[in-house]
Amino acid sequence: LTLRSKNAEAPLLLNLWIDPENFLPRKTELVSGTLTLSTFIKDLRENPDLDNRLFQYKLPENANEIKGAE
Repeated sequence: LTLRSKNAEAPLLLNLWIDPENFLPRKTELVSGTLTLSTFIKDLRENPDLDNRLFQYKLPENANEIKGAE
């Protein structure tokens, strides 16, 4: 799958290689002029069991919490 930007002054191409079993990208390639950035996804694990402690945030001591409107 190739996506092209509409900006003629800074054209970009994004090439995606999609896994036909789960429809997730396995490889990406971003092309801009002479620069090409490639990523490869290895050892993909869908919906792994993750410990909830990974998602606990501890505010740094010198920071202030700003709460938004609820």
